[in-house]
Amino acid sequence: MERDYWRLRHVETRYRLLFQLASEAVLIVDAVTGKLEEANPATYTLLGEDARKVGWVLPDSLDADAAVALKALLAQVRTTGRADTMHAR
Repeated sequence: MERDYWRLRHVETRYRLLFQLASEAVLIVDAVTGKLEEANPATYTLLGEDARKVGWVLPDSLDADAAVALKALLAQVRTTGRADTMHAR
């Protein structure tokens, strides 16, 4: 049991390190609420410091058309498990 716990900790440490060092913006958003759950430093560089606020919601920071497209994309992910790419400004 201790070995399994150690392996799990080791995997999580590697994940955290890769997540933090990634040069591309990676963000984890709650698909239902649109709230930012987790983001790496490159995301904050891209989205600005406002994204660090508690309760920051991704669709609220996009224009109306992009917010609608994002909601449709997240709905597609929930139903199929896959999604197309999306570009937003």
